[in-house]
Amino acid sequence: MYDLADTEPRSEEAEELLEKLPDPFAVEGELSEDAWMKTLQNCWEKERGAVRLTSNFHRRHGGRVEGRPFQSGSKNPDGCTHRVLINEDLRLEEQYGALAHELGHLFCGHFCGHLGADDGAWWDACASINEHQKEIEA
Repeated sequence: MYDLADTEPRSEEAEELLEKLPDPFAVEGELSEDAWMKTLQNCWEKERGAVRLTSNFHRRHGGRVEGRPFQSGSKNPDGCTHRVLINEDLRLEEQYGALAHELGHLFCGHFCGHLGADDGAWWDACASINEHQKEIEA
């Protein structure tokens, strides 16, 4: 891996990247409500993950993924193995980007131990990498 400052842009689009990097939630385009709802449905049906919007985040924080234990309820139904909390103060497109990133942690959690090891899991907790490395992997 190279630091961006140690590389040369290959195109005009690459030069624009430097301007976009300071904002981790920068997105382009529009997301339909239907695509958002289908993604939430897939999170539940395929991954048993509940996605919940919350205002308990700083504006610059997109979300987090949590494993059990957490209290079951209407927003955390029985059978839910993980929940993803997303900052409700972000625009829909930014929320989608944050969700994709948090799902990255979830999938890295399954295969690299980002979230620690679940009971009976075949993977180990990933104590050897720091939070910055986990963010890059996700």
